[in-house]
Amino acid sequence: MKTKTLLTIVAASALCGLTTPVGHAQDIDSFAPVVVKAVPEAGSKEVSPGVYEVKITFSKEMADQSWSWCSVWQNSDPESLGKPHYEADHKTCVMKVKLEPGKTYGWWINSQKFHGFQDTQGHAAIPYLLTFKIQSASRLPTDDQLATKVSLTKPYPLSYEGAETDKISVQYAVIELAKQAKLGYDWAASQANAGEVCRKYITPTIEGIPLREALDKILQPEALTYDIQDGEIVLKKI
Repeated sequence: MKTKTLLTIVAASALCGLTTPVGHAQDIDSFAPVVVKAVPEAGSKEVSPGVYEVKITFSKEMADQSWSWCSVWQNSDPESLGKPHYEADHKTCVMKVKLEPGKTYGWWINSQKFHGFQDTQGHAAIPYLLTFKIQSASRLPTDDQLATKVSLTKPYPLSYEGAETDKISVQYAVIELAKQAKLGYDWAASQANAGEVCRKYITPTIEGIPLREALDKILQPEALTYDIQDGEIVLKKI
């Protein structure tokens, strides 16, 4: 029985191309690059509409000016706002797009026919399917909420008993502003996305300006932006 099982495993491995020729050392640079991260994540269902930077990160440095963002179905890709480009690491390809509420989008990153994404040695990336859905208009914050006039000045509200009132953390500043527009704040998602910068102390002076302007004033200097999901603000890195 053990012999039969072993033979089955070896045969299956051979069919899948998993066996390694005896005496041949493997060089990691000889393997095809693969997608190791996508923003948004494949299968996401609550992506915010509007201008968005889709990012695809590969396992290896890639050849510039060569890519294949392939439609999955007719009109599956969003409106593009300029050409794709690589970040400084030469592994992350960025495509700026405009996302419409309620739509589902999809790309093949490379496909059976198109192999534009290649590493610097000419190895085509393994095809990767990226699909995601945009929040429906009914779940988005109203223009009235984002236009709500908000204020935040010293002395700041106490974030906890004994806290100083001449400074406030980024996240508590956002919370106080969000309350004035009847919006919440997603602690867990913001911490996961933005990390320790959420706890950084700042000294903002916000006096009667729209919430969207107040958030930009607080977040942009910290290289942060935000989404609004199910009535809650979610911080994220730019």
